[in-house]
Amino acid sequence: MGKLAGMLVIRRKVTRSQAFTVFMMPGYHEEWPTSEYEHQEILNVFKQDRTYEGILNDFSDYRIGEAFREKIRQKESIN
Repeated sequence: MGKLAGMLVIRRKVTRSQAFTVFMMPGYHEEWPTSEYEHQEILNVFKQDRTYEGILNDFSDYRIGEAFREKIRQKESIN
């Protein structure tokens, strides 16, 4: 398997008149006009919408939602 050239970063950009999904990699930057629904679908396709086993994304890098998941685990262990 070849060396990973760079990680794909997907972000949301909103201006006064238009919203975009922005795709960035080293040497690559592209903005697509998208609705909120389309942006969420893109995140889903690229597995960037929640925590996935073995996938690095904002949820794993910044531990987004971890406190909430821990509360659920505690409630489940009590029941």
